[in-house]
Amino acid sequence: MPLVAANAIKNSLSSYHDTILKILGSNEFKVLIPKVKMNQLIKEGDSLYTVVGVYKHNAQQLILSDNSMGIITKPIREICDSDLDSVFNELVDNIDKYLNLYKIEDKLTIKEKFYALKK
Repeated sequence: MPLVAANAIKNSLSSYHDTILKILGSNEFKVLIPKVKMNQLIKEGDSLYTVVGVYKHNAQQLILSDNSMGIITKPIREICDSDLDSVFNELVDNIDKYLNLYKIEDKLTIKEKFYALKK
């Protein structure tokens, strides 16, 4: 039982079913697994995550290309702006493509904000 539901039931006399209905805002739900252990790895679509309380924690790794890894392991004074731009672009693109738990709505705006930091 999610902690939020347990607290709602403890603080009032409503049933578990009524509490879930309030949280979901719908009369239709189906219990697929009666109990999920803390930190249990869950695969939903293309996403892998663990559940702690009511929060999803990403369980996937973000892997960068050899080129980007070479750039970020250089001493900072040897890294030029164009190298940082390419690493940042790769990060944003890979997060959007592979880490489905995180939604990037507007990649262009994010990149523009990053470039504005350098000014």
